[in-house]
Amino acid sequence: MFQFALIATTIEMTLCLSCSILLWMRRREAGDHSRHVLAGVSFTCVVWSLGKYHEYIVRPDANIYTNILSPEHCFLGLLCLIFYFFYPVIVMRPRWFSWRRVLLFMLPWLLVSPPYLLGMPFRSLANAGDILTYITEFNVWWRVLTVSIVAIYMILLLMLPFNWRYSSADSSWVRRYTLAIALMAVFYFGYQLTLWMPFHLVHQVYVGLFFVYYTHFELKERLMPVAASSPSTAVEAHKGPQEQPEADDDASTGSADAQDLLWQRIKQELDANQAWKNPDLTVDVLARMVGSNKTYVHQAFATYGGTNYKDYINRRRVDFIAAQLRSKPNQNLENLFYRAGYRSRTTAGRNFKDMMGISPSDYAASL
Repeated sequence: MFQFALIATTIEMTLCLSCSILLWMRRREAGDHSRHVLAGVSFTCVVWSLGKYHEYIVRPDANIYTNILSPEHCFLGLLCLIFYFFYPVIVMRPRWFSWRRVLLFMLPWLLVSPPYLLGMPFRSLANAGDILTYITEFNVWWRVLTVSIVAIYMILLLMLPFNWRYSSADSSWVRRYTLAIALMAVFYFGYQLTLWMPFHLVHQVYVGLFFVYYTHFELKERLMPVAASSPSTAVEAHKGPQEQPEADDDASTGSADAQDLLWQRIKQELDANQAWKNPDLTVDVLARMVGSNKTYVHQAFATYGGTNYKDYINRRRVDFIAAQLRSKPNQNLENLFYRAGYRSRTTAGRNFKDMMGISPSDYAASL
């Protein structure tokens, strides 16, 4: 296993170092601290990998991992995992963090720090059975609590409210990031609980691939929020909620009159309230907004929209981008993608080309 551990550590260190350098070199392009944070967390993993090299090479015969849930790995592992949560919060709410909120964000870790930092003695745990046997001891349930705090951060991340008009993220991105961190925690603490080396090897490679994926997202996919001070977006960003039409008793039936009324409500939401620009808009959300269900909403799009819900929304977004380019061909494409409701450059470019038969940049150049 020594050779495999060395290879996994090399992969992790190489990938993390490369990502941290790329992110740091282009840190000023983002307009927020997202790349500073992601580069810093990535470099922390490089330092961690160097520590592993010390264990594998300098002390190859030392039997380091004989006890599960060692206090140093619980304490430092929690700290590293908390650092991972700074990045999505900045992507979701770029100006949310202040020094006071950073301290509040770190509060759970600060509260569990004193026992470890003050050198409290910890019982050695040989297996999971020892955890159950000595769970009433403070030094044991302290470690269990430390591991559990990661789950609290995941729940809070999923619950953190954000305004889609000012955010680079949508709900699906937040869920994917949370799942990615959950898998990382499973591999890390899975090894700490079992000392099963495959957990450790998979965790190291996974960390490297994690940073490759999110470095690619940050540098190639992410669309930065359009400044609210921009004249073309100020009205969009501060437009107040619109009056909702009262629900009709027949609105959720399948009659022709009810379908016509339902379509009018859908058009009201999509046109007057510009709901099609919301990246989190789904057919279920739209159905709730108009007081119906998704079956009748799908039927309304097929009957009156001439296509399905997804294609209709994408057509609205693509038409918006094309109209904006016709009025001003030299506009920033990424700003247009963002204003149209996209949060990925690739998705926006692909949908535009599928519907217009030409890429956005070529379309602008042809005008």
